[in-house]
Amino acid sequence: MTLNDLSLLFTRAWQKVWNLNKLLIIFGVLVLSGLVCLFFQIAAHFTSPPFRYSLQVLPLFLAIGFLLAGGVYVLGEKEKKKSLLQTTYLSIPLLVTFLLLWVLLGFLVLLKSVPYVGKVLGVLLAFLPFLLNLATLLLFVGGLLALFFLTPKIAMGKKWEVQSLWEPIARSPFIASLSLLIGIVPVWIAWEVLMGALKLTFQTYSFSESPLERLLQAFFTILPFSALLAPFVLFFFNFGQEVEEAVDHAAPHREDSSPSDQESS
Repeated sequence: MTLNDLSLLFTRAWQKVWNLNKLLIIFGVLVLSGLVCLFFQIAAHFTSPPFRYSLQVLPLFLAIGFLLAGGVYVLGEKEKKKSLLQTTYLSIPLLVTFLLLWVLLGFLVLLKSVPYVGKVLGVLLAFLPFLLNLATLLLFVGGLLALFFLTPKIAMGKKWEVQSLWEPIARSPFIASLSLLIGIVPVWIAWEVLMGALKLTFQTYSFSESPLERLLQAFFTILPFSALLAPFVLFFFNFGQEVEEAVDHAAPHREDSSPSDQESS
């Protein structure tokens, strides 16, 4: 796959964005994800700092599960219910793994509060929270990879395993990384612009320093925020499907050319 091929796939994926039914589905998924994030943000203000971080991160993994189901639904053409069921095999392990990391981190925080030896253990075991937080970040990155590489496979009814996540990267690291970057960058740019507008709104319109009031104001911005972000999220899924179909189309040609290469050698 060349850069010209990626350019063609980009154009085709963007042309498929303007499907009203698919945009409405992605819009609904984004609104649901936004409401869940707001709920946990509000709950985080009433908890202690160690648990506040976890409550702020947990909705991100829930949103990955929602987006995975939404992406499979808009990309799939047949057996959508079966495909949606398969998304739980991926989203639930992600969520459970994060909760286990959260429990371990909470245990280390409680261990620090043990009289006399707590501070000593906190110093000696300082590397463990670092590793747990690193594992959380890597888990989130794995979720993003799953959204791009596995969503098309599930939607197209292909057989897949968790190990399938690394097949495109192992086959062609440069093309896989470039494809993922092309899919994510438009979403990231749109997200940054919308978040910038949201922050400016808080600075120019909000007259209160109350975090709770700011969250409630954010609640009423979810609808336009999600509507403007939906086309870019749908492009992300469309481009992932275009890349998957292009790889499938190129696979037989590679198999046909390999025997001739061996004979010539």
